[in-house]
Amino acid sequence: MAAEHAGVGEHRNRLLAGLTGGELRFYEHVRSDKALLARTEDLVSPLWSRALAGCHLNRDTAATIATAGFTIDTLDHFIFRPSRFVAQAHILCRAHKPSA
Repeated sequence: MAAEHAGVGEHRNRLLAGLTGGELRFYEHVRSDKALLARTEDLVSPLWSRALAGCHLNRDTAATIATAGFTIDTLDHFIFRPSRFVAQAHILCRAHKPSA
């Protein structure tokens, strides 16, 4: 996991720390669970990231959020296909930070 990605989870954690009932909702593209597509994403991701301002195709965002101390309440995986030639795994998620 890239250090800056882990930092995002920590930043979200700080933002929600003082909120009673604070909730994090996110929609992210993530690494595919299909082996061939996942390997392709791993190969393309470094160039993709440089060309698109740090965007990564192959991250496990849900794991990063959980590692930052959030409890994942709902997690839906799906494929979004904006064109005939592009398909990308996505997640739609709701998480909360447990009370201390």
